[in-house]
Amino acid sequence: MDQQVPQNSSSETQNNVAADTIEPENNNLEDVKDEYWKYIPLFKAALRGDWDAATRFFVQDESAITAPISQSSETALHIAVGTGERAIHFVKKLVELMLVEALTLRETYGDTALHVAATVGNTRAAVVLVQKNPDLPYIRGYLNRLPLHCAALYACKDTLLFLLNVTKDDHVSRPFSNENAVRLVNYAINSGFYDVALNLVQRYPQVVKSTDQSKFSALEIIAKNASAFPSGTRLNFWQRIIYCYVPVKLETNVPIKDPLSRARGDLENPAAANRRSQVIVQKKSKIANHALEMPLIKHIREQKQIHLEALTLLKCVCKESRSLNDSNVFKFAKDALIVATRSGIHEVIEEIVDSYPQLIWTGDNDNHKLFQQAVIHRHENVFNFLYQMGDHKQYITMRRDKLDDTMLHLAGKLAPQRKLDLVPGAALQMQRELQWFKVRHLTF
Repeated sequence: MDQQVPQNSSSETQNNVAADTIEPENNNLEDVKDEYWKYIPLFKAALRGDWDAATRFFVQDESAITAPISQSSETALHIAVGTGERAIHFVKKLVELMLVEALTLRETYGDTALHVAATVGNTRAAVVLVQKNPDLPYIRGYLNRLPLHCAALYACKDTLLFLLNVTKDDHVSRPFSNENAVRLVNYAINSGFYDVALNLVQRYPQVVKSTDQSKFSALEIIAKNASAFPSGTRLNFWQRIIYCYVPVKLETNVPIKDPLSRARGDLENPAAANRRSQVIVQKKSKIANHALEMPLIKHIREQKQIHLEALTLLKCVCKESRSLNDSNVFKFAKDALIVATRSGIHEVIEEIVDSYPQLIWTGDNDNHKLFQQAVIHRHENVFNFLYQMGDHKQYITMRRDKLDDTMLHLAGKLAPQRKLDLVPGAALQMQRELQWFKVRHLTF
């Protein structure tokens, strides 16, 4: 007689197997939790920059100096560096206890403590780390980024300048290879560091014919940053007056000093015969220098400085693009031209058209040429290019798009809301639209 198997044995077996499988997993989670919980006092000490508390912890557990103390595998050094300069004493003392190789420890995403310093702009910590281990600037972290990439991406200029100074071209890791340099230039442009980007383009001109991982060229990123140019900056009457007369000068990668302060320095040790007049000049210069530091004037001067640096960078990129005679560069220029036209940045348009005159006939996917796009988006500065084209303007104004509309039809359509909002009141808005509709005079 066959032995009968209980009906619930199969389910019980499955439950037992499941229990055997799940239980160790829960135990592992508990072990992991307990492992990091014991480091909470050290974690807090690193956040506060409390070296005395950290020292007491290290006396009890010397391995904690380099141990991962968070679920992201961050060490105490990662935490302290990320806290900022208020924990610099903690960082210095901790680095003294660590071996050179220990400074290369990475957290879960692959970043070293120097990557963290570059990301948060902790320049003093970066100096301490690099002095102990000069190879740190060449270690790649998350998304294959070097520390200087992190500094540029997160707009930490002082840290970026330091890292550029200690990262050498001739290193075996090739930190300024074309891919790395393109990425660095584009990050610098996005962060508004046009002087840094200019220096890099001059050193590595090949970057203008390549794109970064997001498939953007340096020229297209410049065209996207409308506020980097005067045409993308709105100033009232008094601000425009100040803008015209405030002095700026292009100095790459160094703090900018205004001409008045330099002039004041030239007046040191005057001759006895001219001492009285020199003192008067010094006083006037001092007053003018103080005026330049007034918040309103200083802000406008900084804007003008950015505009100067961005325009110089734009000219440099266009110059290098022309010299390369590369098909990719031509495509980048075309894409940047369309972006600049839609944004109304006539400085970019002028430079690109000057470099590639044939691009004046560039159209978008709807067959809208540059000037048709200028009408659609109501950018009068771009539209004024028509008057520089001689008889070609008749050809442009009579062209039709995919919907069989001419420029006159486009002028008759309502302007984008963002352009209407620039003019207060419906009456003034209508008056401005009527001025645009007068484009019909160009068609006869």
